[in-house]
Amino acid sequence: ASTIGDVADCLEVLEEGYDLTAERAIDVAPGKRMLDVEAFFFLIQAFSRQDDIHGAVEQFEYMKSLGIRPTTLVYNLMIGLYARRVDVSSAMSLLSTMREEGVRPDKVTFNSLLHMFVKRKDPTSALATAKAMIEQGCRPDMFTYVTLMDAYVEVGEWESAIRIYRYMRDSGDPTLKPNTAACNTVLKVYLLRPSPVQDVMSVVEDMKRASVQLNSRTFALMLQSACDAGLMKMAEEIFTEAEKSLPPVNGRLVGEGANMYHFSIMINAYLKMGNLKEAREYFDEMRRRGMEPGPITWSMLMSSYVSSGNEANFELARQLVVQLVAEEESPPESRQVWDSPSLKQGPPFESLFLPLLIARAKRNEPDLAEKVFEDLQSSGSNVSIQSYTALLDAYRRAGEVEAALRLWERMYSDVLRMSSQDLTPLKAKPSSDRSMTSRDGFKDPLRRNLICLPLSIMVELLTRAERFDEIASIWSRAKSDGFGFDPHNWNHLAVALCKSGRLREALNVIENVLPVPAPNWEAIRRQHEENLQHPSADDTSGQGAATEEGEEDEEEKEGGQGPVEKVETERGDVKEKEEERLDSDRMGDSEELDDFNRVETPIRPPNRRGYDRIRDDPFTILPFD
Repeated sequence: ASTIGDVADCLEVLEEGYDLTAERAIDVAPGKRMLDVEAFFFLIQAFSRQDDIHGAVEQFEYMKSLGIRPTTLVYNLMIGLYARRVDVSSAMSLLSTMREEGVRPDKVTFNSLLHMFVKRKDPTSALATAKAMIEQGCRPDMFTYVTLMDAYVEVGEWESAIRIYRYMRDSGDPTLKPNTAACNTVLKVYLLRPSPVQDVMSVVEDMKRASVQLNSRTFALMLQSACDAGLMKMAEEIFTEAEKSLPPVNGRLVGEGANMYHFSIMINAYLKMGNLKEAREYFDEMRRRGMEPGPITWSMLMSSYVSSGNEANFELARQLVVQLVAEEESPPESRQVWDSPSLKQGPPFESLFLPLLIARAKRNEPDLAEKVFEDLQSSGSNVSIQSYTALLDAYRRAGEVEAALRLWERMYSDVLRMSSQDLTPLKAKPSSDRSMTSRDGFKDPLRRNLICLPLSIMVELLTRAERFDEIASIWSRAKSDGFGFDPHNWNHLAVALCKSGRLREALNVIENVLPVPAPNWEAIRRQHEENLQHPSADDTSGQGAATEEGEEDEEEKEGGQGPVEKVETERGDVKEKEEERLDSDRMGDSEELDDFNRVETPIRPPNRRGYDRIRDDPFTILPFD
């Protein structure tokens, strides 16, 4: 009962041997025992499986009030619950309490924190967690390395993820031999790059040759690759193979192994193609099997409704969201019972409201976007940076400067609070290691790229309104608070500088800050003249092979480093080279450039999975027997 999150059954079983109301040993009913740490573990685990943070915290505090000392297992349950909700402050506070009470964190503790930083899209803190884990004598396991890989995949640092995979593969340690989860992470890299569907299937073929078992996630990634390529016949074959190969879900019949994620991918693909009939058939079949549609499925349906441009469909989507929120807030006994409930990971309301908010913004309807935003807030769900950004975009499109400035101030306060986390509890003892509390002047690693998109929206809006003083104020404040700026921010700033008449500063940004060096027009002109005089170009065919050979030599030299140290070293080298380039390229009399930060990457790489799919081979042979 505890494992599946059935709190009522768990209480009923515990009541057979424990007195659930006794607070002192002398008050215990005859034939019963007073609650102990084991009983509280099962209770907290049941609440945790239900993602009921209030119930879990209540039981945890009650246990402490009875004088029962939490064990590492109990602390791990609570930290894992906070980690799933990406509540960094609560997780770090509990870790600090854990250390103060002399309870030693173990591998599970650190892995939960790693998972939290992955969801936070914060590879810097994930790397710091892995370092702290090693320093405190916990040997990283397969889950640690796979989670660290995923941290880099989430922010588009593909090479760092592949490097960790290669280390595991070549380490010679049988416990680190890449398993299904590690191979699936490599598949995810191929999917997000994006790579042609035949390359994805080739990786699956390699998995089978290495006797790595294909699981439900493997099939989901294969399905997604085929759907992104628009190859629905291939997707249908993969779905059929998943049905046959995977074990049936929750006692379903043999040949019904597809789960909610597989159905959701097919539904989304057909909706994007406008094939509502096929999408509806998959949705109906999913419900017939007793599978509860998760937030991802509902979000897909919302996006389909609102993208139609039909006001009636939009209103239908809004009513559906209101209905889902009402069902979520209703008493458990009045809800529909599903054979396969979707996994609860906190209130799913934002993923339902966000498509409506984005659609209102694109339709230049700021008043209606505000209404959706208010509905989101009233649902009790936390408002993320994505929702703030969508409403800011609505104001930008409508040219509502004052409303945008008010929302910016509100969002900025929330972001400051969200990204003001103290990571020092990761260290067993206080240390002067700046990587725990700051990085290159950043108060929290998350600040490196957290506000890049909303900042670009604000700079563009204020530039059109010719309110350049507000741009300077917002930019200076963000910089002093430790936020980083991506290339889009610098491009928008350069436009603002041009329009305000500060051409020199704009050119300095373009030539000295943006990662691509300014063209050497004189050299290009001379090369063009030489090409006209000598039509046959120099042969440079050997350059690529030489480069690859050099890279292999470097890899041999670095062979002694572990993946954690190696990734950290390379990230530091990239930053150092970037700073050297800025120092050498600056114009001496420009004071503004003395304080420029390095250019940051976006918090999430842009989704280009559906673009440039001309290399996909529709006749790819699938890696099935």
